[in-house]
Amino acid sequence: LVSLLTALALAVSAFASLTVAPAGAVVEDPDSAIVFPFVPNGEEYGNMGPWYGSITVQNPNDDTIRVEIWKAADFFAPEGDDKPTWLVATTLQPYASKTWSATQLFEDEPGGGLIVLGCELTSTSNPDPCEDPADNEYDMDDEADPEPIAGLAKITSPVATAAGRTSGQHASVTGYTALGFYEYVDFDDQRNLVFPIVQTNNGWTSVLHITSFEPLDSCAVTVTLYQSPSGSTDPSFGQFTQLLDRGETWHLDLAAEGVPAGWVGQAWVSSDCDVAATVDRLKAAQPWGDPVNMALTNQALVTDYGDYRLVLPLIFQAYNGWNTGIAIANLATYDVADVSITYFNSAGVAVASETLQIQPRAMEFVYRPATTDVGIGGFGSALIESDVEVLVAVDSVKYTGLGNDVGQALSYVAQEGAELGDLLVLPLFQKQGQLTGGNDNSGIALFNTGFLYADVEITIYDASGAEVAPTIEEPITARIPSLGQFILYAPFISELPGGFQGSVVVDVIFTDEVVVGVSNNVNYDVQFDGSAAFNMTVIE
Repeated sequence: LVSLLTALALAVSAFASLTVAPAGAVVEDPDSAIVFPFVPNGEEYGNMGPWYGSITVQNPNDDTIRVEIWKAADFFAPEGDDKPTWLVATTLQPYASKTWSATQLFEDEPGGGLIVLGCELTSTSNPDPCEDPADNEYDMDDEADPEPIAGLAKITSPVATAAGRTSGQHASVTGYTALGFYEYVDFDDQRNLVFPIVQTNNGWTSVLHITSFEPLDSCAVTVTLYQSPSGSTDPSFGQFTQLLDRGETWHLDLAAEGVPAGWVGQAWVSSDCDVAATVDRLKAAQPWGDPVNMALTNQALVTDYGDYRLVLPLIFQAYNGWNTGIAIANLATYDVADVSITYFNSAGVAVASETLQIQPRAMEFVYRPATTDVGIGGFGSALIESDVEVLVAVDSVKYTGLGNDVGQALSYVAQEGAELGDLLVLPLFQKQGQLTGGNDNSGIALFNTGFLYADVEITIYDASGAEVAPTIEEPITARIPSLGQFILYAPFISELPGGFQGSVVVDVIFTDEVVVGVSNNVNYDVQFDGSAAFNMTVIE
């Protein structure tokens, strides 16, 4: 059991470049406004559900801040006496975090997209509203200066979470990290977003949730599917189109819309307005009928986030039942991508390599059990190099074991890291405890991309922002070797109270490149899939 839990704690690494600070996906960029593309509130889709979400928002600053939570439609509504206001307006103490359920936010209405603003607290008695990042002017004269915030969504079925906690009443858990407002809502020209992998094969289905974050109605959105393997220079498969009203969410269930079983590829979301999107990849049952209720969630990424060199700091091959699939999407319109994958064992030694060609807009999927043993010793890392820009999603799944640990699944996408002096923050960090009635556990994996060691200081805060043991007197210090990792796993921190729920801040005090971080959250009391993964947010 200990080795299994350790594997899960490790199953959350991130992408980075070996020789330069990576320019890849930036789902964790800091922002004073963050976007949740879709938070469900009782919806059923993918032959599973009902689905419910909760959001956790963190203050990574050393000052008290004001936080506002808005429905997307309300935030962009025209000014006037009948303009709706925020759902929540509250304060967060330094390093504090708060969790709201979808029911608290949407009440008995359907779920949808959310915008969360963070700003300076000007007064406790009569505070100014947060500065509007969309210049959608308030009726008030003064607006408070922005302050960075971080957030994540935890999604469960068939019942809601209790303040972010899961239990044996749940069948499935998934989640994602909130997106930066300015990365997705810039009121610019036509935009393109990419999901590196969507699928209807092997019992999986994919449901895209695309929300308009646009002041105007009639937002035109097109979803184009590109199949894998392509087998030709034109991998396009088909398109779907929709007009979205202000704040409306389009739920596109690929299987329900006629995409045949056995299909896998990438999806492009193009629009003449600002949209943000997530995809739930769901597996209600094995093709032979056994229920598994597995769930993975990825954010759509702006095409500019593609890169030529990406690192997968942790992959699995037959490690306590865990195996990793690597989905590589070629973003080029005309150029074939020549891609190489180099595998490293845990000591950083290159043990195997392979090459593949990916047609324009196509995606190729490498699943470790489908190939020979690459010699990583159960778990290791991989370097992906390409002559054109690619995006990569990494899925780790577990189909063997005993009891509720069978049918686990987590996924993450490429990301940036923290440079010298930056912070890596995690809004939700949990430890099992009998008094809470839940066995949610968080693990954090930090990866140093530099040729020199990296030094970090880690502080754990409870939900109120108070430092907790073992970091009350001083932070946990760690020296991460070149191209090495540091793992922090809540159950192994004996001083941390049982049932703990709070946040983590990692201060990068030395590195010659960047430190990247991802967290996973696991509860084996969940009937089927109790696993989710979250990118750690970089605060500059």
